[in-house]
Amino acid sequence: MSGDGALGMLINRKADICIGAMYSWYEDYTYLDLSMYLVRSGITCLVPAPLRLTSWYLPLEPFKETLWAAILLCLCAEATGLVLAFKSEQALYVLPSYREGWWTCISFGVCTTFKLFISQSGNSKAYSLTVRVLLFACFLNDLIITSIYGGGLASILTIPSLDEAADTVPRLRFHRLQWAANSEAWVSAIRASDEALVKDILYNFHIYSDDELLRLAQDQHVRIGFTVERLPFGNNNN
Repeated sequence: MSGDGALGMLINRKADICIGAMYSWYEDYTYLDLSMYLVRSGITCLVPAPLRLTSWYLPLEPFKETLWAAILLCLCAEATGLVLAFKSEQALYVLPSYREGWWTCISFGVCTTFKLFISQSGNSKAYSLTVRVLLFACFLNDLIITSIYGGGLASILTIPSLDEAADTVPRLRFHRLQWAANSEAWVSAIRASDEALVKDILYNFHIYSDDELLRLAQDQHVRIGFTVERLPFGNNNN
């Protein structure tokens, strides 16, 4: 589409019909008037798929912070009850010469609480009915908590958490994703824009040859966006 090309051939009567693409570029329409358009096209940027989120925080996601605080408070109450019950059992059923001190009682209460919470058995003996009933109640309580936690963790692992995809122009700017094409014509319509959003995404735009674009597309370690032309009826063209 130039004065000595397709348009020039029409002016010089070397051709009767000229078929080609003439885009809405400001520089062209300072010399030409648009009579009508036949096809509307646009530009779509194909961006990499979002990455899966993996962190140490994943095992804590089944419960909210307030629920974890309530569980911790419940475990502290269980440990305190077991310590006091075990100490009372020592005073009632064990001879003075064989009684355990406070440190042993605290160790029994804390260790037994966490063993029940992770569904592990202990090797200690309970002589009083109070300690046995308290152990059974703690076991049922921890069994319910661990069952709910296991179901929540299974649902999180089944449906993985993904990072935010750069599927909009503001997100493309926020993620500072590099994107490329094979010609300046892909961004000529927005090159003269004064918007900060447009300037930021144009800063990350690069021009490569077709072979370089193919190599970048096949490299799994490179995260870059590629432009394609969006044609009518859902068709695309690169």
